[in-house]
Amino acid sequence: MLRRTRQLLLFVVAGVALAACGATAPAAPTPTLTPRPIIISSSPTPGGNAPPRDTGPAVPNSTILTPFATSTQSAPTATALLTVVAGTPPNQIKIVDFSFDPPNLTGTISTTITWTNAGPSNHTVTANDGSFDSGTILTNAKYTFTPTKAGTYAYHCSIHPTMTGTLVIR
Repeated sequence: MLRRTRQLLLFVVAGVALAACGATAPAAPTPTLTPRPIIISSSPTPGGNAPPRDTGPAVPNSTILTPFATSTQSAPTATALLTVVAGTPPNQIKIVDFSFDPPNLTGTISTTITWTNAGPSNHTVTANDGSFDSGTILTNAKYTFTPTKAGTYAYHCSIHPTMTGTLVIR
C-alpha cells in the first residue's frame, strides 16, 4: 500500500511540474509500472564535477551577479578621459534621468542654448514665465532656445515639475 501511495505521489508531482512547464502530463500509471529512482545532481553534465585546476585563480562566472562592488580596478578608456576633460560643451544642458545638467547656466544674448534629452523618459523645457516652451522632448532629441533679452529665466519640466533649472542671460 505504501509503495502504491509513493507511485501515485510521484505521478502527481511529475504532472504538476510538467504542467508548469507547459508540457502535457503522461497518462495515469498502471499497477504494472515499476518505480525508477530519481537522481538529483548539481553537476551540469553526467559524471560528476570537473577536476580542480592548479593554474591561477578561478575564472569568474559572468552569469552570476554579485550584490557588492569588486576590488578590481581598471584604467579609464580614452573615451572616458575625453569625456572628463571635455565635460558638457558651453551652452549645452543635458536632461539626464530626472534632472537638468547643469541645473544653472549663464549665457549671452543671441547665443543658442541647447537641451538634449539623454534620459529614458520624455521631458519638456518650460519657462516659468512662459517665455519659451519646448513641448515634449523625446529621448535623444534636442530643443534649442536663443534668448533675445537679458534676464534670469527659471524653467521646469511640465511632465515632472520637480525638475527645475535656471538660465541667466547677460
